[in-house]
Amino acid sequence: MKKLSILVLLVIGLLVFVGCDGEIGNNSDSLNTIDEIIDYYDEWGLETVQKPYVYFGIDDETNTLDFMDISWDIDEDYFHYSIMVESYTNTEITGTYETYENEVATQHDITIQVTYSESNGLSLVLAGSSDGGLEGKSYTGLQPNPDI
Repeated sequence: MKKLSILVLLVIGLLVFVGCDGEIGNNSDSLNTIDEIIDYYDEWGLETVQKPYVYFGIDDETNTLDFMDISWDIDEDYFHYSIMVESYTNTEITGTYETYENEVATQHDITIQVTYSESNGLSLVLAGSSDGGLEGKSYTGLQPNPDI
């Protein structure tokens, strides 16, 4: 009888573990908001033109999104944009970033639509009022990047 009880407990434990996809508190099926996406993972992508590296930076004091980095490599050239977040909703980030030409900074406004689905990964659609390098870009299929 004692062996049967232990076997039943093991089976129940296994069912609970499988039901949680093996990750307690990190269920990627329910990433409907930017905060949920960041809680799941804050680094995404591969640093390529098609799938850039994306990092969501959190303010330690307010525990809210403070900035966002987007970068990629092409041969020996490195492109990096740091977006200062002014506000965000469940699926949209509004902010600014700067570009430099001849040591003169130009500020650009940007709006980023952020969505996630398990089948398509993280998707970003970027729009802005001036051409600073990010406007009009869209990225789909970004996966969490634990190696960077």
